[in-house]
Amino acid sequence: AGQVGFLENELRETDRLIQEHIDRDATLRRKAARLRELQGAGPVLTATLLAHVPELGEIAAPQLSALIGVAPFACDSGPRQRARHVRGGRGAVRHVLYMAAVAATQHNPVLAAFYTRLVAAGKPKPVALVAVMRKMLHVLNRLLADPHFVLVH
Repeated sequence: AGQVGFLENELRETDRLIQEHIDRDATLRRKAARLRELQGAGPVLTATLLAHVPELGEIAAPQLSALIGVAPFACDSGPRQRARHVRGGRGAVRHVLYMAAVAATQHNPVLAAFYTRLVAAGKPKPVALVAVMRKMLHVLNRLLADPHFVLVH
């Protein structure tokens, strides 16, 4: 328990320092508050996006999806058409966004309905989850890009 307790304390202290850093900077504080408006965007996703995606709110949604690695890319050749796959991008952000999307499909009524609709339409669950990740990213991008954009819950 000694080593586990030590690591838990270190993690709490790191989280506190990250939050303190965001709170001290007016721009980061404003952006963090705006990102947290989306139900499912918690402190970990917010801090990750602020740290690893400075382009958020300044580039178009399709480019942002490719940058993070949640845009489907074709692997076609001649008449052969294969399934689209996501790849590349900023892995650390993608992993955190994945966990946020899992939580959002349980707690955000709009994203849960979107996920359920895709699965009911025959999309595999992992594909539907990536679609939720992409939608979350697009909404978060729009929140920062447009100060007048209002989420409807």
